[in-house]
Amino acid sequence: MTEPAPSRPSPGPSSWWSALPPLAVAGLFVAGFFGFVRLNGLAAPGLREYGSDWFDHVPGREAQLMLALVFLAGPAAIALTLALARAAGAQLTALAARAATRPRLVVAGAVAFAILASLLVATFATQHAPLTDDEQIYRFQVGLLRDGLLAGPQPPSQPPFMSQFIVFKGGNWTGVYPWGHVALLLPGAWLGYLHLWPHLAAGLAVLLSYLLARELWPDDRRAALIAAVFVATSPFLAFTAATLHNVTSSLVAVTAGAFFLTRAVRRRSFLWAALAGLAFGFELHARIFNGVAIGAACGAVALGAALKQRLGLRIIARLVAGVVVGILPFLLLYLYINWRLTGDALQQLATVDLARRDRHMFGFWPRKQTAYNFAHTPVLAFGKTGTNFLRLALWSAGSALSLAGVGALLCGLRRRASDLVVLVPVVALLGAYYFFFTSPVYDTGPVYYLDALPFLALASARAASTLADRGDSARRHLVAGHLALVLTAAVTFWSMMGLAVHHVSDSILGPYRAVARAHIRHAIVWWNPPPNFRSWVMTRRLPHYTLRDDVIFAKDSNGKAPILAAFPDRATFAIRYPDGVHPVVMKWSPGSDPDLAPIVEPLPAGPTK
Repeated sequence: MTEPAPSRPSPGPSSWWSALPPLAVAGLFVAGFFGFVRLNGLAAPGLREYGSDWFDHVPGREAQLMLALVFLAGPAAIALTLALARAAGAQLTALAARAATRPRLVVAGAVAFAILASLLVATFATQHAPLTDDEQIYRFQVGLLRDGLLAGPQPPSQPPFMSQFIVFKGGNWTGVYPWGHVALLLPGAWLGYLHLWPHLAAGLAVLLSYLLARELWPDDRRAALIAAVFVATSPFLAFTAATLHNVTSSLVAVTAGAFFLTRAVRRRSFLWAALAGLAFGFELHARIFNGVAIGAACGAVALGAALKQRLGLRIIARLVAGVVVGILPFLLLYLYINWRLTGDALQQLATVDLARRDRHMFGFWPRKQTAYNFAHTPVLAFGKTGTNFLRLALWSAGSALSLAGVGALLCGLRRRASDLVVLVPVVALLGAYYFFFTSPVYDTGPVYYLDALPFLALASARAASTLADRGDSARRHLVAGHLALVLTAAVTFWSMMGLAVHHVSDSILGPYRAVARAHIRHAIVWWNPPPNFRSWVMTRRLPHYTLRDDVIFAKDSNGKAPILAAFPDRATFAIRYPDGVHPVVMKWSPGSDPDLAPIVEPLPAGPTK
């Protein structure tokens, strides 16, 4: 006779009763979190009012939110872990064990979740608004590439369209950003949804993280699944993939490069080495600095692994040749684009203006010699690195406990010393940006560092998998802990950051909405976005390079006359902020501001004190 299948474990009354105290504690901490938020007005617009150096300072209100996440949301997650482990630990562990027997289904679900999460954030939080000037320039460059161009004939006057990210050269104008990411945005432009690629990139990042973990630790499939879930549930990935930022392309390229390179060494394959070279070569056309930093780190680790395995000089030379063959096409294309746009194959378009003014983005220079007058000394650089590491830690999983697994791995919770190699790319990226003159914008996280996310997830997953081998109790608390972290982050971090980004996107979209409400057609709208208003600069939509837009938004600056002469049939309007907050569209004439007459409904009443 066959033995009957074991019944599913069910929590007894004592389990539920023992779970009530930590559950009550978790509830009290969450209540304290939102009470703190309300008391300090952290849900109001302007959470991030950047300091004098824009991004390097942590504003007071955001610092308060960080403290609340550490000292209120963090303990709530710990207490909820205990409650879940006591009340349903066995059931959760059994569910996780059954899921592990269907790895393809789990990975597919994680991929779908990442795509859906970024789509929801884009719809309800960022509202598809360009949160940075970078995103406006991508749109401009997509218009060029759509017509098969790298640069187009410049407008009749430059000042109304000037930007630090636009270059006028040889009678043409173009954007300064690498073209690989722009090319990936192009299919979305054809289909009428420009954010298509960033959403897909979120899913690819999850899949590639899983494949990389499988290749690194073929005997530990559990770690690969945990890594995929970690990446999929990261608010950093969801919020950044809700924008057009080129770091999404960079994330896919470097993670794919690391996977291909790992497989090349393990299988001693020239083909996989060439694919790794292609991935890192493409990174030259996404985020070259990230590609050099992480590519060099991965290359050093791969070389060390090859030497440790005693593959021999012949095999190592073949692998190196494969990487070189893969990189070469994109390197030649990179040099060609530089030559076409600047006349010098070694001159990046982004550095043309900086070189002319003796300004620098890398290294330590006096304030007057950095790109935007930001002080950058070795001591300040340590401060910026520490600040961005703090932001990275909080954004990775939306909790003060985000990097608990990384800390555990460093403290010895690992299967072998070589597990630490997954942190080498993270150290390389942080080390490289130590020399960069400023921090990234961070309405959706410290975007320059998104490439570190898969490697941090792998480190945490390896530590978690090692812990899971230590018995049923460890597995119960591990599964309950991750679920508690995700739930707590959803209630605290995701909600607060979503609300903050929604306020930012509202302020950015305000002028466009005002123009739409006024039913303006076939017009020129003069507009000077106020810098650092409420949060990030209010980005001005650049027109199509042919100026064929129905409504052209242009800077309210010198050089209007040639534009007006070129478009005599267009009506002209101006955007003003009479109360300093709400944009109003006004009829424009070549007089002073008092001559402008508003054409939209009265401003909404402000809050009374």
